[in-house]
Amino acid sequence: MRRASRLSTVGLMTGMDARDTELKKELDATLHARRELGEEYESALVDSFLEKAVSYTHL
Repeated sequence: MRRASRLSTVGLMTGMDARDTELKKELDATLHARRELGEEYESALVDSFLEKAVSYTHL
């Protein structure tokens, strides 16, 4: 039983790492878009990123 518990913890940690990686990619893309599109799109880009961040934390 202890081994099963450890395996589920490892699986959970791996899932979090994968989500963290995806979220970082989203942030990088958002920052790149901000540089390309300019200040006038900043609010929309931030809102979009925050929606994605919230959805990642609720998985």
